[in-house]
Amino acid sequence: MRPVLGFIFLHVLFIGTGLSLLRAFRLLPVRLSPVAVLCALGPAALTGLSMVIPIQIVLLVVGLPLDPLVTVLVCVACALAAAPWWPDRSAGSPDSAATRARSPAARWSRRAAAAVALVYLAVGGWALSRLPTAGDDARIWSLKGLTLTYYHHLQPAIFQNQGQAGGHPIYPLFQPGLEAILFQWMGSAQLRLFHTELWLVLCAGIWTAAYLVARSVRFATDRPLWLAALALLALTPAVVLNVSMGYADVTAAMLLGLGALSMALWLDGADVGHLGLAAVLLAAAANGKDEDLTAAVLVVIAAAFVVIVGARGRSRPGWLRERVLPLLGATLYITVLVLPWRLWTRSHHLTDAVEPPLPHALSPAFILGRTHELHLATTAMLTHTLNEFGWLAAVFLVACAVSLITGNARRPACFYLTSFVLIVVSLLWLYTTTPEPLSFLIPTSMNRTVDVFMVLAALATSHLIAALMQAPTFRPTRRLR
Repeated sequence: MRPVLGFIFLHVLFIGTGLSLLRAFRLLPVRLSPVAVLCALGPAALTGLSMVIPIQIVLLVVGLPLDPLVTVLVCVACALAAAPWWPDRSAGSPDSAATRARSPAARWSRRAAAAVALVYLAVGGWALSRLPTAGDDARIWSLKGLTLTYYHHLQPAIFQNQGQAGGHPIYPLFQPGLEAILFQWMGSAQLRLFHTELWLVLCAGIWTAAYLVARSVRFATDRPLWLAALALLALTPAVVLNVSMGYADVTAAMLLGLGALSMALWLDGADVGHLGLAAVLLAAAANGKDEDLTAAVLVVIAAAFVVIVGARGRSRPGWLRERVLPLLGATLYITVLVLPWRLWTRSHHLTDAVEPPLPHALSPAFILGRTHELHLATTAMLTHTLNEFGWLAAVFLVACAVSLITGNARRPACFYLTSFVLIVVSLLWLYTTTPEPLSFLIPTSMNRTVDVFMVLAALATSHLIAALMQAPTFRPTRRLR
């Protein structure tokens, strides 16, 4: 009974924190109803854990224990901090795009999609709860998770253990932190059940993407073709396999993709609350894996590029107030939640064998001398992308091209394409310059590395298809819209 009650209560805490944050971000209807709260349960749970766990990692680094009491205090503090930003309930109405569809066909399509999603969640969660802990899950993620479960503090000996070859000691602690918090609330280590938790996070991520697009894109609920991209992602064998193995790749990539999706909605004119949610999700992704930390930085750079390009002809005071200052605030938030762990690893002289030899690896001459490695990495990346995600990358690129040519959703398309290219280039640079032999690194990691940009591409495709369907006319323009 204790494991079940602990599991439920922890998720109630996450959902309560997430609902408060979503309300502060104006991502809930002003006048709440039971249906609106039910529709927001998945996004609320994901938002809550994305907010709470990185904060607990920072507290862990500064010396506070990782235990249930601290979790409760952090959840309560986050919920109360968001409360002053709640909208006035006496004004407005639930007028989001998600509530505008009134046709019987739209209502039945939503009910059918909800039923299929519920079956997907239940069957997957039941099946994954019976899988063993092995591979990188045992060597990296669950080892650190169990350490935090029982010690409640960082144990340098675990990270500095020379016998843990290939254990990536500097990998951030989002997934181990979630695992430790869950086990503490359940009263014991439930390694197999944690696979179900990762499955719930995946489902909550897809749910959040659908929620954001449906709320923000006009007529999205009446024309649900964009859901096909999310369904394709959910049914991708490589995604399901990664979660079933207990790895962190898809979890971190989902948080990254959702952060990029929320950022794109803000760039396209949505409320600044989308930027707040993007900051929360990108900070969580940056605490997931090293690759996603780099990708989160590049996503922010891509957003800054789009803001600067789109500022031509705008008044400077308005541009600073509406775009630059909020983006700087989001960047500062992400930095504060990422930097402490990095400082801790540096202070304990922890390194990773795959890290390129900086600054030598930034030299163009060095890179030109490793064209063979670049060719191997490029070929492997393209092969794994096509084998594992089919033609989803091609659909994404076509959606971006159509958006750029027609001018419909040009700004988010530019942002998505810039982020995608920057992430791909950064990963190719990593494989080209790493001191690790590619004969080992490519077969053991490339099939998971492509998740970083392909999950983002799937979520971006759903957004762009929804945006293109609301304005199908051809309207070429020279400026970002």
